[in-house]
Amino acid sequence: MAQRQKVASFLALANLVVGIAGLFSPLVTGNRDRVINIRPGLLFGIFAINWVHALLHLMVGLIGIPARRNAGLGVRYLQLHALLFSFLSAAGWRMVRGPRRIHMMMGMALDTPGNIVHTLWAVLGAWFGFGLRARELAAPALRREREIGS
Repeated sequence: MAQRQKVASFLALANLVVGIAGLFSPLVTGNRDRVINIRPGLLFGIFAINWVHALLHLMVGLIGIPARRNAGLGVRYLQLHALLFSFLSAAGWRMVRGPRRIHMMMGMALDTPGNIVHTLWAVLGAWFGFGLRARELAAPALRREREIGS
């Protein structure tokens, strides 16, 4: 399995875990929900989450499952992941300021620890989805230049 496929698999599985964990209330503190998490709370006592936020992570994780089997799909998934989480983290950083509390954006619960993770995931997706691809495409041209110069 190629390195990009491994990263795509990791991000897909991480999103699935966050999505599933965020839907079930025993893992979410700070709200009164019993079984299914509906109101905003803190996943593992750290990350702001509600059902919309959890559902988004679940969908992003499910979209990434096929990326495990195909290198091309892995790159596309990483690019989609980078764009989505770049948008979310940029909007989140703009909104989340001041004391630590749960903020609502587009129906999703957000806070600073969540924004940190979203930013890291955006960077990881961009690095492996866009950055490595550009270097791999440039590698044959660089080899030809070295061969001509030799």
